[in-house]
Amino acid sequence: MKSPKPKSPPAGKAGDKSVWSERNAGKVLDVVKQGTSTLSSVAGVFSEKEKTRQAELKAQADIASAKEETKRVQLKTFESLAKTDRKMRKDDQAHERAMAELHNQHVLNLKDSDRRDRVVDKLLEGGNADLPTLAQGLRGLLPNDDR
Repeated sequence: MKSPKPKSPPAGKAGDKSVWSERNAGKVLDVVKQGTSTLSSVAGVFSEKEKTRQAELKAQADIASAKEETKRVQLKTFESLAKTDRKMRKDDQAHERAMAELHNQHVLNLKDSDRRDRVVDKLLEGGNADLPTLAQGLRGLLPNDDR
């Protein structure tokens, strides 16, 4: 028995249709164009992803820099506040010392005034005191600068 032969058109005829007909070639070209477009889009996505990553890194660096600057300003502010507080305490202490000194001087002045008043009263009560004795007693009551 004979084996069946596939039917094939005879070679070299003008009406042959090859595998690469115009229609098939157009479809292949369309597929290639779509593939190129897809690859271009994928490359664009990766490019945008890289730009986004770079922007994120820059933003994180800016945030870290801003945090450092904030800490530096905060420390400077705390130092300034501490300096002002120390100066204020020093001024308060100086004021308290000056007020205590003035109070002590006032008390001494009151005591001196009371003593002078008593001496003057005694000098005036003793009617037998002559004027030079009275003047000398009053001179003794004056502060050292006024004698």
